[in-house]
Amino acid sequence: MPIQSTHELYDQYAPHMKRTRDAVAGNVKHYVPKLAGQTPAEYETYTNRSNYFNVVERTLSALTGALTRREHTITGIEPVFYNGVGEDEFILNCYIEIFTTGRTGLLVDFDDVNNTPYTTSYSGEAIINWSKDFIILAEPYFDADPRDKYKQIMLMRYRELFIDENGFYAVNIWEQKRNRYGNFAGKAEYEIVETIEPSIRGMRLTYIPFVVVNSNGVGIEYITRPPLDTMAGLNIDHFITSVDTGHAIHKLAVPTPWIAGDLQGDSQSVALTNQIIHLTQGSSCGWLEFSGAGVQKQIDWMNMKEAQMYSLGSRMLQYKKGVEASDSLQIRLGAEGASLVGVATALEEGLEQAFNICNMWSGVSVEVEVELNKDVSPSIIDPQQVASLLALYQQNIITLDTLLQRLYEGEIVDSVEEEKEMLAGTEPVDNPAEEIQEMEGEQ
Repeated sequence: MPIQSTHELYDQYAPHMKRTRDAVAGNVKHYVPKLAGQTPAEYETYTNRSNYFNVVERTLSALTGALTRREHTITGIEPVFYNGVGEDEFILNCYIEIFTTGRTGLLVDFDDVNNTPYTTSYSGEAIINWSKDFIILAEPYFDADPRDKYKQIMLMRYRELFIDENGFYAVNIWEQKRNRYGNFAGKAEYEIVETIEPSIRGMRLTYIPFVVVNSNGVGIEYITRPPLDTMAGLNIDHFITSVDTGHAIHKLAVPTPWIAGDLQGDSQSVALTNQIIHLTQGSSCGWLEFSGAGVQKQIDWMNMKEAQMYSLGSRMLQYKKGVEASDSLQIRLGAEGASLVGVATALEEGLEQAFNICNMWSGVSVEVEVELNKDVSPSIIDPQQVASLLALYQQNIITLDTLLQRLYEGEIVDSVEEEKEMLAGTEPVDNPAEEIQEMEGEQ
């Protein structure tokens, strides 16, 4: 089998990844079926008769915004990411990939120049094949066209992570074969251009340092449909219907004149001007206009699709109340049954595994702990609630820690610890409640 062979599960889920990716990017025109007999130019005009109403992108922004609205904490390591990407950007990109493709991959590698391990991420589409002994990653890159040095073309290389015959981790880099003139040799065939044998302080690894984070857990075998896949399908169907509606309105919007009978004289046609039209006796004329419910049915269909998308989006941001404690409220993600809290928990575990590998490579024995934000919905409290909390504190019913924690959850204060330090200060505070009341009034 060639190196670009794909896993059966990848083949099953790749169309869902592509559809969701296209829906987020707005690359949806090719999903509109051609009408019978349409030329390419007519098809282009046809698909341009409507704008894509991108609900999926807005929902993705809302979901990732909810997950990153509060700061995360990483202890036990100062992680380094590929190409100097920052922590916030790296975590945000991981969330985007999980919602768009259902998974993201975290590869730990070593920078020989800076003598430090680092973590890089891969999209769900890039993880094309796997088993207990190997993982194949597709890596698109740009290179000069052999026929035109000023033109850059996109090529594909494959990174093969595998356990060799001796039980050690190694990496093969595969690139497309070229002939002696630098041109590609006919059919796309690949060859190994580099083999890497990573080690930790001279000791070879016996495992593949690659962690796959899915929407429902950690592990390469847990591949799932993207959480936004259902909404992507609805959004694309909405666009197809809107194109048909725009086409129908274009065809039917301008009334067509008609004449039943003959024109006086030798005229065979008449220009539509303000001049009088002379008809023979018994002739008549009028306008042929569309009437009926056909277009309205299409509009109703689009409205229904919009309602379904909004309903699905609201479910993604809806608390399940009653049976759940406040610190374990989950946010449902459509029919897939995943949760925002579950996605955050899975990414926490994946990052911890990757960062602990980094520490091993650095010779550090500290256990890494990652805590991502799981407070995904604002819980702003009103002034009356603040007053009630202050009264409970003044009556010694709740502690200062409880008061500050509730104010933090209600987004009145930014940090429990910082507020405690400020209240402690260098001078004693006679009544912390008054200080907090003043802070609340400044919000």
